[in-house]
Amino acid sequence: MIVTAGLVTGISVPAFADDIPTPPPVVSTPVEAPLEQSPVPAAQVAAPATDDAAPTTDSGSITVPPAPVSTASASDQSADQTAVQNFDPAGKQVIASTEFSDTYAGPNGTKISSVSATPINVQDAAAPDATDGWAPIQTDLQTTGVWSWLGQGGAKVDQHPLHPQFSQYADDANVLQLAKNANTIGFTLQGASHSVLERDLAPSSDTKNHLEYKNVFGGTDLVYDVTTAGVNELLRLNSKPDTAPVWRWQVNAPGLTAVKDADGGITFSDAAGATAFSIPAPTMWDSAGTDKKADAAAAAG
Repeated sequence: MIVTAGLVTGISVPAFADDIPTPPPVVSTPVEAPLEQSPVPAAQVAAPATDDAAPTTDSGSITVPPAPVSTASASDQSADQTAVQNFDPAGKQVIASTEFSDTYAGPNGTKISSVSATPINVQDAAAPDATDGWAPIQTDLQTTGVWSWLGQGGAKVDQHPLHPQFSQYADDANVLQLAKNANTIGFTLQGASHSVLERDLAPSSDTKNHLEYKNVFGGTDLVYDVTTAGVNELLRLNSKPDTAPVWRWQVNAPGLTAVKDADGGITFSDAAGATAFSIPAPTMWDSAGTDKKADAAAAAG
């Protein structure tokens, strides 16, 4: 809280000689009168100053003593800053959302926003009104197909910006299909074997976003991981190949134009030139003794 003190004083205007009329001359006649001794004035005793009395200066103007400095504001701000720094959003209610941020009710009436460089929310009709239809992105896979109740079939993630769908077998057309807004894109791995989709179905699994097609080629597995930012794809070689392998994909992207970027990635744009999907340049490494995962990803533009 800021306290302000205002002091209003009177303004005196001096009178100039030209403004004062000159009185007519007066002739006085001396009058004799008996002398009388003037009474001695009583000594004035100064009253002691009290806390309520405002000090004065020689000019007669009033001086307002400085208001005591309040430290409550500074301490409150420090406490709020500490509370914000120590704020843990886990389990807290989200009061507002965008594609890249969540806002929470903080201490002492504050609002705390968490902002991400990549999407963290997706539009969902079942989302609360307070979040304007935004709901957290999910990465856990769900089984699809007539035998899904037995854990057999393809897989998908609905509450995701790319709505990824995976076919049951690696040699199916569009083993991976993505959709965003009105655009779709599908990938078919040419020459792949009839490998079935495998994933950990245990309720306690910490890899519910992960799936594999084993031996799509000799000693080569096709691996996918769904992340909040996109879908990572990996071709894992289980042994050193005798010759450099070549893999070919057939891409089905109706209404989209593919352009190779300067860094080796591919961007798919719609008729208006807006980016619909993008694939960064693929990378390769020797994973012996490491715990790295694929860097190649199909990401939303």
